[in-house]
Amino acid sequence: MKNTVNPTRQPEFVGKINTLSEWKKANPSTTARVEIDKPDKWPEVFRPIKGQKVSPAQLMNEKRDDARIGDASFTAKQLGDMQRALEAK
Repeated sequence: MKNTVNPTRQPEFVGKINTLSEWKKANPSTTARVEIDKPDKWPEVFRPIKGQKVSPAQLMNEKRDDARIGDASFTAKQLGDMQRALEAK
């Protein structure tokens, strides 16, 4: 799944992540991740999805979806840890 940051904050992203999660369950030997090609606004993944209480980072953590943002790779756990650290401030 490839995106810039903005689409990850749209309500449709929830459906895309759910579809990706189901696909991964049906194909356990295959890896999949969210790719955000343009890292300029990457902290936006920690802001809530429009109309939702959950952020893209929380959703990817919950569904165990890793992400590549620009040249950096993050595991679902790392995204969740960063989200929790931001919320603790």
